Amino acid sequence: MSASSAFAPLILKRSRILPSFQCIRLRLNVCRKCFYRTNGGNFKFENRTFRSLKSRETLKIFPCRMLAGSVRTFSSEDQGDKAKVVEKESEKKKQLKSDDLLRILSLAKPEYKSLAGAIGLLFISSAVTMSVPFCMGKIIDIIYSTSQDTRQMVETLSYVCKILCGVFVLGGAANFGRVYLIQVSGQKVIKRLREKLFRAILRQETAFFDRTRTGELINRLSADTILVGKAVTDNVSDGLRAVAQSVAGVSMMFYVSPKLASIVLGIVPPVAIAVIMYGRYLRNITKRTQDSLAESTQVAEERISNIRTVRAFGQEMKEIESGGMMMTSAQISVGDLTSFLLYAGFVGISFGEVPAGSITAVVGPSGSGKSTLGSLLLRLYDPGKGQVIVGGHDVRTLSPDWLRGAVGTVHQEPILFSCSIADNIAYGANTGQQVTNDDILDAAVQANAYGFIKSFPNGFDTVVGERGQMLSGGQRQRIAIARAILKNPSILLLDEATSALDAESEHLVQEALERLMKGRTVITIAHRLSTIKNADNIVVLSDGQISEAGSYMELMAEPDGLFRKLVEKQTIAL
Repeated sequence: MSASSAFAPLILKRSRILPSFQCIRLRLNVCRKCFYRTNGGNFKFENRTFRSLKSRETLKIFPCRMLAGSVRTFSSEDQGDKAKVVEKESEKKKQLKSDDLLRILSLAKPEYKSLAGAIGLLFISSAVTMSVPFCMGKIIDIIYSTSQDTRQMVETLSYVCKILCGVFVLGGAANFGRVYLIQVSGQKVIKRLREKLFRAILRQETAFFDRTRTGELINRLSADTILVGKAVTDNVSDGLRAVAQSVAGVSMMFYVSPKLASIVLGIVPPVAIAVIMYGRYLRNITKRTQDSLAESTQVAEERISNIRTVRAFGQEMKEIESGGMMMTSAQISVGDLTSFLLYAGFVGISFGEVPAGSITAVVGPSGSGKSTLGSLLLRLYDPGKGQVIVGGHDVRTLSPDWLRGAVGTVHQEPILFSCSIADNIAYGANTGQQVTNDDILDAAVQANAYGFIKSFPNGFDTVVGERGQMLSGGQRQRIAIARAILKNPSILLLDEATSALDAESEHLVQEALERLMKGRTVITIAHRLSTIKNADNIVVLSDGQISEAGSYMELMAEPDGLFRKLVEKQTIAL
């Protein structure tokens, strides 16, 4: 879907499509992915359901992340309704908080027997803990008592110590039992919560996955469920223990000395206020921490799943030390760089000479080794036998960062990251390369991407979604080309960059590729043979071996040649 069709205003008037609306005009400036109809006949936009509207009321909605920064506005003749809606939403939020708390606590309902036992053991262990000060006081009184002789005092102390040992053993056993039951119950609650959350995720509509990143969902299933499980079990247990010990402690303080207890408890109110304020501060920090953890999980998941793209652009250190000082070591001279433009080959599979600025196409049936060749050239893999020689050097002796920095890649399915368009283009920069906004703009213009980028409300700051799913195939391809242009590589490796595009997008992408290929040595892995007629040299692979090599006309002149057979098969299929 192109940018113009994806974000064109959609006007819906009274019709069979809108049975629950009466005489209204609904204007939607929205990506159609975010628009869908619910079972009840109502319409939902990013989990907001609209059931009825006043007559002659216009509703403008900008729910899509592609239109971030736009404002949702209601225009109605009755402005008082808007205030009522806001008030109702505020009350609804309060109700949701209490309902959510009850729902969270309901997760522990199946474990009520274990939790009840844990609470009983909690009171026993708390009672033992709170008895220690009382017993210590009695022991001190016995020691300093003048009414008993030494022998009687020793016997009394021995008796008290034996009782204390028994009490401590009982308290330790009770505390062990409490912790065991709480931990077992907590793990069961976490398991139950994860199952429900996973089922809920699988039942979401497609638009939900368009705007929610995978790493965030993974974090919700892992770290967040652990927090909720602990809140239901550990936190409740610790809270009850603190309350029990506080009540027992205050009671014993008044029992021992009411006057002293009154003086000491005078500091409780200010301390309580400080604790409440700190608790709110800690809650905000915890929320930000979880959000940051979700973000880091998303980045890690995205980079690991797209490790080929990360390595192809030599961005390992950038991902490890984002924004830090990165050091590189050049392990090849300028002369070797010139040689790199002239040679690219395998030991035992020689392409011969590849002149600078020429285009070499690699073709062959499925499984012949076309994509493997590109992976070996980038040293994503090392050959099991033989060597890959570049400029007279085995690539295993060269710096991977330098090697991948000298090779630019554009794949059939380009990988974009869930960040802004500008960040995705700048991702192509080599380590240590300074990138300015003008560089990004120039790359976008050359890649025929500037036209659709400027149509977005946020322009280059538009977030493209996970794997660039908020963009069309042609738009993703042009962003990938802009990334390669910014990299300014010596060698360009193309993996049929136009095979999955419509005619209009293919024309724009092909035009951008022609600009990118000027003055560079190009190795293109071709699946559609009609796109390589202008290649200077064509290499035909079969079972990992070179079957034929030559120009398009030379290979087509061979009546029994493999290349001609492949072309004829594709022509018949078309």
